[in-house]
Amino acid sequence: MNLVFPSAEHKEAVIHFYDEIKNDEDHIIGFGAFEDYESWLAMMQNRLTGKDLPEHMVKETYYLCFDENRLIGVLSIKHELNAYLLQFGGHIGYAVRTSQRRKGYATAIFAAALEKARELGIDKILAVCDKRNIASAKTICKNGGILENEIYDPDEELMVQRYWITCR
Repeated sequence: MNLVFPSAEHKEAVIHFYDEIKNDEDHIIGFGAFEDYESWLAMMQNRLTGKDLPEHMVKETYYLCFDENRLIGVLSIKHELNAYLLQFGGHIGYAVRTSQRRKGYATAIFAAALEKARELGIDKILAVCDKRNIASAKTICKNGGILENEIYDPDEELMVQRYWITCR
């Protein structure tokens, strides 16, 4: 799995990735404000540097996850947690291309996220998922996640499972 920060050269791969998964019912990380690739790319750079972030957001690194030359998934690592993320968001967000699910990619992407988090100096990762998302819960547990609790998110009207993973 090769993780890279998005750049102009990835435009076609990113557009095809999001075209494939845009009809999924799941929340797709990094998809907000995807009006055009150049604006999206600028937003990813701002998230990395912390420039012009809305009050509720924190610095994060966004990666494209390639297996050979195919964009398989995307990954987001928040550098810190604010009050909302501590309850309902966590440090890590990821998505796998619809046609590549159930092939072990989510587990590999999540493992790579833990390594990147260690590089950022994050010692303990909070990972969350919708209680109904059994595949995500399994991915988190395969990577060492320990369920702390479940919290109801009134905004999303769902039960959120909160897992902690020690990064060493």
